[in-house]
Amino acid sequence: MKHVKYFILLSVLIVMSCTSFAQKQTFDVVSFTFPKGWQQQKSEAGIQPSITDKKTGVYGIAVITKARASSASANENFNNDWDKLVKGAVSGDTAPSISDMNIETGWSCITGQANYVDGNNKGLATLITATGYGQTVSVVILTNTSKYQEEILAFVNSLELPKANQIKIGNAATGGTNDAGKSSVLGLWCDNL
Repeated sequence: MKHVKYFILLSVLIVMSCTSFAQKQTFDVVSFTFPKGWQQQKSEAGIQPSITDKKTGVYGIAVITKARASSASANENFNNDWDKLVKGAVSGDTAPSISDMNIETGWSCITGQANYVDGNNKGLATLITATGYGQTVSVVILTNTSKYQEEILAFVNSLELPKANQIKIGNAATGGTNDAGKSSVLGLWCDNL
């Protein structure tokens, strides 16, 4: 009987520790799981998880922008964000390889990737732009290594957008806030590496 109590206590502690490290966060309309060990910077315009290995200089950076009003198409929003968010940050001489992402929440998502050069650093830039319900939101990922590939892939796989009845309009939500109606936004980051 004593062993059963210890086993139950150990099981509860393991479950609690696992859930405390992988809790879902929400920034504006995007929910995500923050990569363990990454730093976080937050501003009115967006949130930026990042990690840098100071010894080797390799890094992984993600930026989630705040949703903004848009009546443009998904392609127009992607192209505008590619020019503003990716080309504005790093140099790239190739056009991004673009894919449409099918998700079932009413958002039209486009992802694109291209190699970039930033000083002596060469890396891969990924942009995911979601357009729907009169607004658009983007996620930018920049990395110069495959060292953080698993963390970045887990982060991308954790991205969720709300359905129509959960969209915030101004400061008021039009529906519930549970996660049951959210759909994962899967990128092709790992497949294109």
